Amino acid sequence: MSGHSAELRRYPRVRASWRVAVEMPGGRTVNRETIDVGPHGVKVRLDESVGAGSRVRLRFQPPDRKRLDLESIVWRNDSDGPVFVFVNMPDEDFERLKLLVDQHAAADVRGLSTPFRPKVFARDVATEFLALFGWSARQRDLVCHLWAGPVIRTPIA
Repeated sequence: MSGHSAELRRYPRVRASWRVAVEMPGGRTVNRETIDVGPHGVKVRLDESVGAGSRVRLRFQPPDRKRLDLESIVWRNDSDGPVFVFVNMPDEDFERLKLLVDQHAAADVRGLSTPFRPKVFARDVATEFLALFGWSARQRDLVCHLWAGPVIRTPIA
């Protein structure tokens, strides 16, 4: 996917391998893994193409071990697998998925699965340091924003 296309996303996706059961049109279920995940959609490693616009049910096993059962449509078929967009998603599932994506992104920032990004890492360290001195979240965000750009709120593990 080109860099320009990625900028059009409403929320970033993260590279993640989660188990997912894909209920194909016609009722057949195949067990696969995700390639990347976001709160609005997912790409799944799937050998076969599925017709664009087809309705597909996805049953995830995310890292928090609570099953996630979502309705989706096929947005497009890429060479490495189809991209699904979630539809009719309950708010609580959206918020949960967004939190899971944020946690995965935070782990990536801390160097657990992607290259080191010093400014983002330093911003997280600075935020934790200022918290030790009783600075409010708003004060910490303002200082970090002035130093490194907008703060991406991620849970600190």
